[in-house]
Amino acid sequence: MIAIGHVLQSLGIAVGIVFGLWAAYIDFKILVQVAGFWGVVLGIFIPVIIPAVPIYALIKWGDWLPILVNYGGLLITIGLFGLGHLITKQNDT
Repeated sequence: MIAIGHVLQSLGIAVGIVFGLWAAYIDFKILVQVAGFWGVVLGIFIPVIIPAVPIYALIKWGDWLPILVNYGGLLITIGLFGLGHLITKQNDT
C-alpha cells in the first residue's frame, strides 16, 4: 500500500506541473491580450493579478477554460497528493 501512496503523490506532482504550466500560459496570454507587456510585468510583481485573471476571463468573456485549468488543476493536484499522503502515512504507523 505504501507504493500506491507514493505513486499517487508522484502523479499529483506531475499533474500539478502540467496544469501549472498550462495555467501560466493561459493567464499570461490573457494578460497580454488585455493589458499588453506591462500587464504581464505587473502580473509578475503583484501577486493578486495572476489569480484574478481566470475570474476576469469568466466575467468578461464567459470563458470557463482558464478557471477550470487554474483551479480545477489545483484541486486535482491537491486531491491526488493528499490521498497519496494519507495512504503513505496510514501505513507508516
